Amino acid sequence: MNKVLIANGVQVNLKMLNRHGLIAGSTGSGKTTTIKTLINKLNKEGISVLATDVKGDLAPNINNINHPKITHKFGDMNSNLLGLFLKANEVQTQALHILINQYYKDACDLGSLDQLISCINGALDYHTAWQKDGKTSPNTLATLQRLCYIARDGGLDSIIDDENFDYLELLNSKANILDCTNFVTEPEAYAAYVLTMLDSLYKTLPEVGDLEKVKLVCFFDEAHLLFKGINKDLLIKVEQMIKLIRSKSVGVFFISQSPLDIPNEILSQLGNRIQHKLSAYTAKEQKALKATAQSFRCLDPKALANEIGLLGIGEAIISMLNQDGIPCMATRKKVLTN
Repeated sequence: MNKVLIANGVQVNLKMLNRHGLIAGSTGSGKTTTIKTLINKLNKEGISVLATDVKGDLAPNINNINHPKITHKFGDMNSNLLGLFLKANEVQTQALHILINQYYKDACDLGSLDQLISCINGALDYHTAWQKDGKTSPNTLATLQRLCYIARDGGLDSIIDDENFDYLELLNSKANILDCTNFVTEPEAYAAYVLTMLDSLYKTLPEVGDLEKVKLVCFFDEAHLLFKGINKDLLIKVEQMIKLIRSKSVGVFFISQSPLDIPNEILSQLGNRIQHKLSAYTAKEQKALKATAQSFRCLDPKALANEIGLLGIGEAIISMLNQDGIPCMATRKKVLTN
């Protein structure tokens, strides 16, 4: 049977993990322990895992662990992702698009922020011609240059390299844990990093359709950082990636405090749900609690909302997809710790 037990009477259907999932709950409710349980159980079944460790507390007690270093070329990042990485506004992002198309193809092998800065310097040297062609202004280029310096001096250049990472290496039946602690205060860079990984996974892995066991499951912690400030075009692209990556036998789990941290376009695609305690002291939190309960398959959403607020540490409301892709009835269980 291609299932694993995560709580008494609750099994995860390994075939349905490419329908993605959500692990949510307030701080201290047991999310990290649940992630570790899932990673170890999936790994025991020979399923590869890719997980971001933002807080630095995920690696302990993980079995068969691997610490890959995943870097990206600028060529792997479209202008929207690169703009997000640099905290650029819409006008600056458009200038980046022009700059890369003009210089990346003709003059620069962009493998670092320093090289991008050099390209901007080159554009500034010819800013009169650029303005005449209606491309961009020297002020915009100078601002982009400053944003590059800020990112470089903040250590974010470590995720940029002139060599492509081979994503096939992640299909190693190991728990691949990425150290992302340097992104705690850089949500835009974290979002660009993770979304570029998703895009690269989709482009690299072969089409295999639905298998009895998925090949790879990704766990992206602090998911609220991924969607903070991304523009509409990028959100549409992420929505498409989440849909299409299923055929690559890849499942994606987002981890955050509240389901409302995830845009509805993405949330609607997350079929497997594990909801830990969700505190509700303010009107906004109470609204989130009500909406969370209504998203589960249950007989009484009002009673379920009350239960979610009373869950103990390690307890969760769980609803996984069955073999036909239908959500099981929500049930309150203590998640296993091994």
